[in-house]
Amino acid sequence: MDILIGDNLEIISHEAARLFMSLSRRYTRLSGRFVVAVSGGRTPERLYRILSSDSYRKSIAWGKVHMFWVDERFVPCDHPDNNFRLIRRTLLKRLALPWGNLHPITTDHVSACASAKRYDADVRHFFSHTTTTSFPRFDLIILGIGADGHTASLFPGSKRLNEEEHIAVPVKNGKTRNPRITLTLPVLNNARHVLFLVSGKRKAPAVRKVIIERDRAAPASLVNPHDGKCHYYIDRDAATAIR
Repeated sequence: MDILIGDNLEIISHEAARLFMSLSRRYTRLSGRFVVAVSGGRTPERLYRILSSDSYRKSIAWGKVHMFWVDERFVPCDHPDNNFRLIRRTLLKRLALPWGNLHPITTDHVSACASAKRYDADVRHFFSHTTTTSFPRFDLIILGIGADGHTASLFPGSKRLNEEEHIAVPVKNGKTRNPRITLTLPVLNNARHVLFLVSGKRKAPAVRKVIIERDRAAPASLVNPHDGKCHYYIDRDAATAIR
């Protein structure tokens, strides 16, 4: 477990960008590609803008980066709540990332269930060795922690926390306006690196539950890569309950 506490979101976002660059160089050197799954939300938005800045745009071999999505709301791709729209606006518009290197969760299907099935198949196709009994191995997965302890679109008490077969599943939660599609816990726990980026005072109780108490009622505490590493980059406000 790697825990970094910074004074504010700006500092931890720059540290996260440095980690992203370091891992991209390592895995591009080892395998010829860097495979990452990104999350939406307000917290990682600053990270994406930093990665699209001139210094990182020129220092990362973006043509060898393959980008997947951790989760998505079942809304049109131009909807304000769409994660692909957010990342396209903050990161992708300034990068020379080949279209074939982008693997979003498409939402133009008849249902969230159909969208999840398609994404499951797309991920399996990319990781061609992945069978129905094995899971893909991402080099890096970027996650957040909600005030209720959720991560990705895996919420407290959800039956999806017990998923052991699928790579991607639909989620309907009473607290969310729209259905969602999310990667499952076995996928998150098969990653080489997981980066939790957490900011804000209202996240402090959840951060304590996840890092100190390992409270299994908080889904983020269930993310513990069995052959990988968890990085927690937390700002001072979110870290008040663990310092």
